[in-house]
Amino acid sequence: MTDQRDSIIAAAQALSRQARELEVATNAARQIPAELIEAFHRSGLLRILQPKQFGGMEATLVDMIDVADIIGRGCGSAGWVYAVFASHVLTLACFPEETQREIWEGHPQHVASSAYNPNPLIRVPGGFRTSGKWSFMSGIDHAQWCIILGEVDEGPGKPPTAYTCVVPKSDVTILDDWYVMGMTGTGSKSIIAKDIFIPERRTVAFLDTTQGDTPGGRFHSNPLYRCPRLSCTGYVLAAVVMGIAEGFIDRFVAHAHTRRRRPATSGTMADQHSMQLRVAQSAGEVDAARLLLRRNCIETHETLQRGESLPDELRGRNRRDNALVSMMSVEAVNRLFTAAGAHAVLEAAPLASAFRDIQTGQAQTVLNFESAGTSYGRIRMGLPPDDSWL
Repeated sequence: MTDQRDSIIAAAQALSRQARELEVATNAARQIPAELIEAFHRSGLLRILQPKQFGGMEATLVDMIDVADIIGRGCGSAGWVYAVFASHVLTLACFPEETQREIWEGHPQHVASSAYNPNPLIRVPGGFRTSGKWSFMSGIDHAQWCIILGEVDEGPGKPPTAYTCVVPKSDVTILDDWYVMGMTGTGSKSIIAKDIFIPERRTVAFLDTTQGDTPGGRFHSNPLYRCPRLSCTGYVLAAVVMGIAEGFIDRFVAHAHTRRRRPATSGTMADQHSMQLRVAQSAGEVDAARLLLRRNCIETHETLQRGESLPDELRGRNRRDNALVSMMSVEAVNRLFTAAGAHAVLEAAPLASAFRDIQTGQAQTVLNFESAGTSYGRIRMGLPPDDSWL
C-alpha cells in the first residue's frame, strides 16, 4: 500500500474504535456526538474524494468504500453519516466552479446532507424559488449545506425538469422527526423551506449528474468527477451495510464465548459446531460481498481513468451488486441473530443494536434488490434501460 493508503486505513480504524465506544451515546442522542464529528474532520477522511485544489485528498472510490466499511463496523450510524458526508463531495463537485469556490474556499471542511424527494421549483430572474419539505437528511445537525431535489413544471404534456440544488442550512428549518427502529444516531431529520431563493449557480440538472456530464465534471481534470452520481451513492451505502455485518460477526463471536451451553455442561456457545458453521457461512458471505463491491469500484475507476463513459451493462451490474451486497450482508446477520439466544434481543444489547441498524440500512431505496435486479435483468436481456437510478 502507498503511504496515503496506509494513513487512510489507520485513521479509519481509529475512528471505528471511537465510534464503537460512543455508540450507546450516539443512539441515545439520535445524532452523532460532536466529538466524533470533530474526529472525522481531524482525520481528513471527510475530504477523501474532495478535489485537491480545495484541500482534499482526491483518492479513489475503493478508498472511500473501505473507510465507510471500517467505520460501519464500529457503529452503523457513524458509518452512515460518514458515508453521506464523504460521498456528497462528489455531488458538490458537479456544480459550477463559482459554487464550488463559494462552498470550499477557506472552508474545506464544509459538508452537506441530502434528500432526493422533489418539491416544486418556480423559475424567477437569476434562479428559482421553492418551498417544501425534504426528508431523511442524514447528519443534518452537523452539515453546513443541504442538497435537495426540485422540479420545474414545463407545462401540459411535458415532463418536469429536475434539478439538484444546494442551499445553505441557514435557509431552512430542521424538523426533528427522526424516530426510528434503527440507525437512530444518523439524525436523518427533515428540513422545511419557505419561499427561499436558489441562485442558478447553485443548481445543476439532475439528469446531468446521473450521466456524469456536469459543469463541475468539465472543470476538473480528474475523471473521478465525471462518475455518474447515483452509482457512487450505491457503492458507499452498501459498504456501510457490509461493515455493520462484519461488526455484527465480531460481536457475535464475543457473545458466543460468554453464553454457557444448556443444559449446564462444560463449554460455551462458541464450542458448538452448529455455531461455528453459522459463523463460517456468514463470514464467507461478507467476504464475498466485499470482493464484489471492490471489484466494481475498481472497474468503474479504471473505465473513467481511460476517459470512457460507463457502459449500460457495467452501470446496471454496479446497481445490481450494490443491492446484492446489502442483501447478502443482511442474510449473514440474520443467520447469526436467530441463533444468539434471548440475551441478544435485549434493547441495550450490542447485537440488537447492530441488527436494527442493518435492517434499517437495507431499507434505503437505492439498495432495494427487486428494483436493482430488474434494472440489470432488463439490460442483460438486451432491452434499453429504463431506470432513472442509472
